[in-house]
This record gives sequence, structure tokens and C-alpha cells, in this order.
Amino acid sequence: QAFDDYGKELLEGKHYACPEIAEKLDEINNARIDLNKAWQDRKDIMDQSLEAELFKRDCNQAENWMGARESFLSADEVDAGDNVESLIKKHEDFDKAISIQEAK
Repeated sequence: QAFDDYGKELLEGKHYACPEIAEKLDEINNARIDLNKAWQDRKDIMDQSLEAELFKRDCNQAENWMGARESFLSADEVDAGDNVESLIKKHEDFDKAISIQEAK
């Protein structure tokens, strides 16, 4: 800002190099605009990368969670000591765990 103010001051003071000063001020202003656009474009890319990494992390967590519970679902045999009430309780606990995981 101080640079722009000094350039404008020189222009208002009818400096002998007014055309060059005006041209340089325009070039600096255009370069600043281009830099800000490039900065915003880079920020957008970084934000998208962050979202992708967070999504991959959540997918890995869900996959690990599902793998840990896969043994419960693939068990074809029922232990002789398990009665119907305990199996129903295990199933309800499993449903609760699924609901909690979906909420995440």
C-alpha cells in the first residue's frame, strides 16, 4: 500500500517520469491480482486434498471396524452354551454398534 501511495504521490506531483510510473503501477497491480488468484487456486486445491485425505481416513476406519465384526457375522455355528436370549442380546448389541458407526 505504501508503494502505491508513493507512486500516486509522484503522479500527482507531475513527476517527469509520470508515464513510466503509471505503467509500473499498473504492472504491479496486475501482478498482485495474478498472485492473489494463484494463491486462491492453490488454496482450493489444498482444501480439496484435505477433504480427500479425511475421506480416505474415514473409509479406512470403517473398513477396519467392519473387518473386526465380520467374524460375528460369518459364524455359522452356535456355541452349545449360548441360549436364544444371549444370541438376541448379541444381535441387539451388534445393531447398536452399527448405528453408532453410521453416526460417525
